[in-house]
Amino acid sequence: MVRDPLGRSPAPRKRWLRRFDFVPGAYNINSLRRKAARDNRQREPSCSTLFLRLQSNARTTLERVGNLEGVTDMDVEIIRRLCEESAALYPFLEPTAIAHQVGADDVLPGALPDKLYDELRAILPGTGPSDVDTHDLRAIADHFLYESAIETQLQDWHAVITSILRGIPAGTLLEPVGAPVWARAITIGRALVALGVFHTTANRAPAVAGAARRLREQRYQVAVTCGQFLFGPGELERATSMIQSYLDRLGPVLALQLIVRALKEGKTERYEMYLPGPTYTLNPRDPSIPFGLLINLAVRSPVPERTTHDPGSEFWNAVLLARDVAAVIDVEPYNQFQTLNVAPKRVERLLRELAVYDHLFRLRQWPPDHAVFLLRAFFSGEPTQAMSDELGWTPEDAATLCEAVLHVANADPAVVTRNNLLRAGLGESMLDGMLHLFVHQRGSVNNGYTTPLSAEQNLTLMFKPLIELATNEYLLPARSLAGPAFYEAVLQAMRSNNLQRPALVGDGTERAVIAVLKRAGIAPALTAEKYKMGTDAGECDTVLESADDIVFIECKAKPLTRLTMAGEPDSALWDFAGGVFAAHLQALRHERILRTKGTITFQSGRKLIWNDRRITRLSVTLLDHGAIQDRILFANLYDTLLRSKIAGDPNYPKHEQAAKFDTALGNLRRETNALPSEQRDRPLYGIAASLSLGQLSILAQGARGVPEFVQRITRQVTTMRFNDLLDFVGDPRSEIR
Repeated sequence: MVRDPLGRSPAPRKRWLRRFDFVPGAYNINSLRRKAARDNRQREPSCSTLFLRLQSNARTTLERVGNLEGVTDMDVEIIRRLCEESAALYPFLEPTAIAHQVGADDVLPGALPDKLYDELRAILPGTGPSDVDTHDLRAIADHFLYESAIETQLQDWHAVITSILRGIPAGTLLEPVGAPVWARAITIGRALVALGVFHTTANRAPAVAGAARRLREQRYQVAVTCGQFLFGPGELERATSMIQSYLDRLGPVLALQLIVRALKEGKTERYEMYLPGPTYTLNPRDPSIPFGLLINLAVRSPVPERTTHDPGSEFWNAVLLARDVAAVIDVEPYNQFQTLNVAPKRVERLLRELAVYDHLFRLRQWPPDHAVFLLRAFFSGEPTQAMSDELGWTPEDAATLCEAVLHVANADPAVVTRNNLLRAGLGESMLDGMLHLFVHQRGSVNNGYTTPLSAEQNLTLMFKPLIELATNEYLLPARSLAGPAFYEAVLQAMRSNNLQRPALVGDGTERAVIAVLKRAGIAPALTAEKYKMGTDAGECDTVLESADDIVFIECKAKPLTRLTMAGEPDSALWDFAGGVFAAHLQALRHERILRTKGTITFQSGRKLIWNDRRITRLSVTLLDHGAIQDRILFANLYDTLLRSKIAGDPNYPKHEQAAKFDTALGNLRRETNALPSEQRDRPLYGIAASLSLGQLSILAQGARGVPEFVQRITRQVTTMRFNDLLDFVGDPRSEIR
C-alpha cells in the first residue's frame, strides 16, 4: 500500500461529479490562444464530454495535490502492453527496414519522420466522445520515466510516448486509450525513436524522478501510480521528521539565519522582502529549495541546549531532503507555458498546484517600510472606545508596537527583548497588557505541522508576529512577515471579544487601498459609489481617472485559506472564485455598462463618462493570494472560463458554492458577449491586473499619475514568475528598484 503526499490512505475513491463543459461563445485573448481555441473547437464533439472530477472532502480519499484526472493505472498498462506487442512484431533492428515495417516503402528516408507525424495527426485526434488529451498522454510518459528511475529492470517506454507527443498540438483531444488506432500510433512512435528523431522531455519529469530516486536511496518508500509518485504509509511524516531533526540541532535562530542567507545568496531579496520564484531553463535542472516549508519547520525548533559542531552540514542535510520531498509532491513550475491552453477539467488542479507551490516555496509578506502605514490605514475610522475598554489597547497601539518591533529588529531573523521595546518608547503597562496577544508561546507555533501538507489546522505562524524563546525574549523570523501577522493578531483579539464589525474587513481593505493611492499622489475620482440603471446594479469600490484612462478597482478581503495551502480538493478553486474572479467580474460589468451606454449614473447623482478612454480593471486582495491571483494566469484562464460551466451532484458537500460559481461563469459569458465586438478579442494582459495590498503599495509608489500607474500594473512583458514585482526587477524602464 502507498500513501499520497497528503498523507491519506488509499481508500476507494468517492467522486463527486462536477463538470467544466464547453459552451458556445468563446472569445480569445491573443493570437496564440486564438489558434489553440479554434483547433479545440474543431475537435470538441459536444459540450458534455470535457469535465472535471473533484474528490469529496473526506479525509480517506486517495488524492494528491495535482491529481491527474483521466489517467489511471489501467491506461498505463494498456499503453505498456501495446508497446510490448509492437516491439515483438516490429523489432526495428535495421534502420533501413523501418520504412518497410511501417508500410512506407515509397517514402524517401529523409521524409519518413514527416510522413509518420502526418499520420499521427490524422489518426490520434478524437473523433468521438473522449476525455483523453495530450496532457494525459504526457502523464503516461512520465509514469514510464518515473518507473525507470526507481525500478531499473522495467522497460522505459517514455521516449516512445514523448516522440508521439512531439507531433501533436498541446491540448488536443485524443482517441480513448485502448482504441484501435493506438496500436498503430505506438508503432509509429517506436519507429520515430529508432529513426533518431529528437524528442523533448519536460524539465519537470526528470527533476521529479531524480528526487524520488534519491529518496529511495535513503530508504524512503515511494511508488508510482497513475503517472505520479506516492509516499508509502507514514513515509512523508518520517521524511518531514528527519528534516525537523536537522533543524532542531541548529535551533530556530541559527536555522532561520542560514535560511535567510540562502535566500539572499539566491538574489531573492527585493523591496525588503524575499521573493523566490520559479526558475526556467532550457536544460534539466535540480528542483528548487522550498523556503516556505523550511521556515515553517525552523520556527518549530526548540532552543538547543548546546550548538552543533557542524551547523553547515546539518543545514544542508535539511535543505536537500526538503528539496526532494517538495519535488516529489510535484507542484513546482518548470516552464513558462504551464498555464497556456488549460483544459476546463484541469482548472482546479492547476490552481491547487500553484497554491501549494506558494505555501511550500514562498512567503506571505508586506514590505516592512509600508507595514505600519497599511495597519493604520486599514483600522482608521473604526470605533475604538469599546476595544480600549475591553482590552486596554486599540489598533493604533498595535501599530505602535509593530513600529517598535520593526525599529528594534534591524536584521532577519531578529531577537527582540521586552527591554528593547521599552527603550523604543512603549509604555510598560501598555506593553505588558497587549504583548502576549502578539506572541506564540514556547512550543506552540506550528504545533502539529508534521508534513508539508498538514497546514489545514496546524499552520499558525502567520497569525502572530513573535515567538517566545525565553522569558521576555522573542524571535521575529523576518521583518517582512510582521505586517500581515500583526493584522491577524489584532483581528483575532477583536473577534475573540466580539468587537469586530461584520463589515470591518471589507471596509478596511477599501480604506487601505485608497490610502495607498493617495500617499502615492493618485487621488481616486470616485469611491464606494452605487448605481441602479435599469436591470444593471452594482457598486464601484474605487475609480481612477485621467484624460486617457479609467481604472476600476475592486477590493476583496477574502484571505487564502489554510485548506488551500494544504492542497485540499476544491479549496483553491473557491478561493479563486471568491477573490480574483469575483473582483474582475464586478469590474467587467462596470466596463460593459460604460462602453455600451457611455455613462454610469450613480445614486449620489455623480456620473462617470467614458469619452473613449482606455479602461483597466484591477482586483486588489488584502493579503497575498500568491500565484492564483497572478494577472497572467487570469488572462490565460479567461478563455477557458468563458467556455466552462459547473454541474454538481446535489450530494456534493459544497454544492451551493458550485452553483454560485456556475452562475458567475454564466455572468462572465453574458458580460463578455455584451461588450462591443472590437473589445472581445483584446489581449487581457493589457486591461486586467491583480495585486495584493502589499504589491499595490510598492507599484503605486513613485508613479507619476494614473497613466504611469496603469503602465506598471498592465506591463506587456512578463517573466511568468507569478509575482508582478518580479517583472520590474532589472527593468531599465522602471523606476522601481
